[in-house]
Amino acid sequence: MQDKQHLDLLLSIAQDFYLNKLSVSDLSVKYDVSRYYISKYLEEIIDNHLVSIHINTPFDRNTAMERAFKREFAVENVYIMKEKIDSITNQEVLLTFTAKIIQDLIAQARVVGITWGKSIYQVLDSFQQSDQRNLVFTSFVGELGLRKRYAEPVTLLQRAVSKYNSAMYLTIPAPLYVANDHLRQTLAEEPAVKSVLDVARKIDVTFSSVGTLSSIENMTNLGKNFRTYFPGLHSKKVAGVVYGRPYDEHGRFLTADKDTVFGLSLPEIKRIPHRVGILEASTPIRTAKGALYSDAFTDIITSESTANKILCSL
Repeated sequence: MQDKQHLDLLLSIAQDFYLNKLSVSDLSVKYDVSRYYISKYLEEIIDNHLVSIHINTPFDRNTAMERAFKREFAVENVYIMKEKIDSITNQEVLLTFTAKIIQDLIAQARVVGITWGKSIYQVLDSFQQSDQRNLVFTSFVGELGLRKRYAEPVTLLQRAVSKYNSAMYLTIPAPLYVANDHLRQTLAEEPAVKSVLDVARKIDVTFSSVGTLSSIENMTNLGKNFRTYFPGLHSKKVAGVVYGRPYDEHGRFLTADKDTVFGLSLPEIKRIPHRVGILEASTPIRTAKGALYSDAFTDIITSESTANKILCSL
């Protein structure tokens, strides 16, 4: 009897919400339950397939997987794109899908933070032209020092600005890692650097991929100076690297006590309202899971196959 009453309640709420357009607040008053419970009931309605929702969009999302991600990881927004059989088409559509989500966030922003990586370069290539005004793209950590188009901040920032007719860009003229504490603090006070860091602290949106320790070593001189930049850290503990900082498989940042990254501190980065993380098909599962547990991102974008591998590993 109780199950029947609960089902009737869910059906009534579904009708009022989807057909009669009552808000969550209105439903809370009508059914005399908190807005929290109304939200839970609406999730239950979807999970139990009591309603069928179809959105006319060129991008088909796996909403069941997105809800599973939200339950497991502390990520506010999850975007998981359904895939077709053709892997080449999937990659092209995923880049377009990712670019659209990021550009929708940029539309509400004034300052946008950019890191590095091949996937970031490809996403920028997929951006649509925009006339948005008063927009600034900026780096917020130092440079890798590798002269490749997807690793140079200037190249990536110029790529971004080319898609926004009235935008400007700023770079931090410093290396990614500075081992000497005094030098790192002094360099941050240099006028040419300080002015960029001041703007970077106003970033509204940033988007990044995640990397492995070996990927960072390949793009920097980190291998030769590992102990200098990460004293006391065992490389086997490192599951991945984001914003230049290594983390373990549980999402714990391993250099919190001795952070040699030049630029915004990790607490400052975590205050950025929208931090979009892009999980590629090539991202190792251990690396992806650590990033998801780390609270590095507010938004995650990935493909159905990558998401499935992560969920199956839990």
